[in-house]
Amino acid sequence: LNTMFYQINGIKKTVPYTLPIDFEKLYNFYAIALINRFALKHNAKVVVTSSWNCNPRYREILYESGFDSRIQVIGKTGDLGRYEEILHYLYHHPNFYNFVIFDDIADFNVLNDWLAHCEFEVGITREVIEKAEEILSTPFK
Repeated sequence: LNTMFYQINGIKKTVPYTLPIDFEKLYNFYAIALINRFALKHNAKVVVTSSWNCNPRYREILYESGFDSRIQVIGKTGDLGRYEEILHYLYHHPNFYNFVIFDDIADFNVLNDWLAHCEFEVGITREVIEKAEEILSTPFK
């Protein structure tokens, strides 16, 4: 099982934008197409690590934004710090083969080797996907 930890806000960002931001309608279709292709290619399951995971509609928001319906959103992390949330999730869900973290935070401490970092202002790019490909090409277990 390949797992994708996906932080929504900085990942699918469309710029420029104006305040107030309606995050539920802020889509970058190029970034979403890249994520869709990556997830389908690797049969990756998605765990949402965003503050959006507090929204009971977090799955629907992803699919409404263009997330491919063949991609399974299998859960969400808690409300610890982001890298702590992911460590906690991995510890309690050990049935993964490998994982990659898509996030706009640049430091994930002991998980930096699995981070495909993207800039908040830009979102997912081809370079971020290439980094994620590199991460999944090295088996975790």
